[in-house]
Amino acid sequence: MAIDWTRIYKKYKGLWVALKSDEKTVVASGKTAKEAWNIAQKKDY
Repeated sequence: MAIDWTRIYKKYKGLWVALKSDEKTVVASGKTAKEAWNIAQKKDY
């Protein structure tokens, strides 16, 4: 079954997001992939 990312897309349009392994839960977002990655790392993801 395909995952519907419509809500994530609408909320985080134009940003990079880091998702949990369930591929539905956003743990961090940022203007760059590196920024989203660093925020997720600080939250122990």
